[in-house]
Formats: sequence, structure tokens, C-alpha cells
Amino acid sequence: MTKTEAKSAFKDDTVYMEKYLQNPRHVEVQIISDGQGNTVHLYDRDCSLQRRHQKVLEEAPAPGIPMEIREEVYQACIKACNDIGYRGAGTFVIPVRRWSIFLYRDEHPHSG
Repeated sequence: MTKTEAKSAFKDDTVYMEKYLQNPRHVEVQIISDGQGNTVHLYDRDCSLQRRHQKVLEEAPAPGIPMEIREEVYQACIKACNDIGYRGAGTFVIPVRRWSIFLYRDEHPHSG
């Protein structure tokens, strides 16, 4: 049934399974990049408190993340943007579980 729905909606019946995370935190890192390898991060924020998929409260910096992990995440976001020649402002959305940070990344570009 799922493959049929995917094929109907997206013309592709590929289905991906994601790992279930119990009580994850929703941490975001914003970036700005010129597409020429000049990318900066605008630090992180915890956006876990949501209602109906809308952020209710953002806390910056995200509490409790060790500095060495925070820096590793920033550098990974910058590298990802530079690797693909990303140009613009964007947000990396990172589900966090006990600081196993690199479980998933979803990048949402922002238009200006």
C-alpha cells in the first residue's frame, strides 16, 4: 500500500525507513554561503518545543551540547554547503538523541 501511494504521489515507489527516536531534540544550525566556498554558520538553537509542527520557543545556543560536538556540527554544515556549492541562507535541521548528532540532516533553503 505504501509503495502504491508513493508511486501515485511522486511517480517513484521508493520508500525510506527512518530510525525511530524516542524524545529527540530538534536542533537547527543556520548558514549563509556564497557558493564560492565562503560559508559561515550562525550558531545553533534548540527548537524542540513545538505545537502542530510550529516552533513555540527557540533557545540559543541549544543547551547541554558539549563545545567539541557543537564545533564538529558547525564544521560539518559548512563542509556540506561548500561541497555542493550551496548559495544562499539555509537551515540544517538535526534531530539529537544523547548527542548522537549525525543521525539525519534536512536542509531547508530560505529565499530572500
